[in-house]
Amino acid sequence: MSNEIVNKEGKLYSPKYFHKSIIEGSEVNIIAGLRINHSNGTFKYIFHSDSISELTEINKIDIPLMSLEDWYVLYQLDPNTKEKAALIEKYLLTNDIKNPNLLERSLRGDLPLELINKIERMLV
Repeated sequence: MSNEIVNKEGKLYSPKYFHKSIIEGSEVNIIAGLRINHSNGTFKYIFHSDSISELTEINKIDIPLMSLEDWYVLYQLDPNTKEKAALIEKYLLTNDIKNPNLLERSLRGDLPLELINKIERMLV
């Protein structure tokens, strides 16, 4: 099963697999091969064990949760989630960046120049 989320310009997300479920009132998204298309290209999200910041248990099943640093980059690329990205940025700058390696890894991907500049400023 593959779902595509579209914006006015065209397909924004182009994952290889996407499934959304509600478990005990919480939305759970399962995504594989996430790609976000932007005006300058396509960012391919690299999921690695480093990306998991913690585990939470739902129905006796451990659910991995992604790091704020990864969410920051993904939200910056989606025009509909810029407010969430701003909140995460404020939190990271106020509470220290726990996983700078994830932001550095994102810089090796295909990102818009504006986002590259923001991330580089955050890492200084």
